Amino acid sequence: MSLLVLGAAAPASGSSSLALLLIAIGAIYLVSVWINPFAPCRACKGTPKSFGRLFTTAFDLCRVCEGRGRRVRMGARLFARNRDVK
Repeated sequence: MSLLVLGAAAPASGSSSLALLLIAIGAIYLVSVWINPFAPCRACKGTPKSFGRLFTTAFDLCRVCEGRGRRVRMGARLFARNRDVK
């Protein structure tokens, strides 16, 4: 009986502390996504215009982000305020 009481009062094992750490990291990431839901586009790196080499005044918009220069971060679509953004 005394072993059961001592076992219950023992500190958390490694797996439960790892689970708590992962939950804390996930919560911090969700807060950061809520504050800043966008990241630079991976294709154009945030500069949506690519200028021509021969005709330097002509430009094309990035095909991936459609000229926005940003993308929605993973997890940001969970929040309703980003549903209209691709």
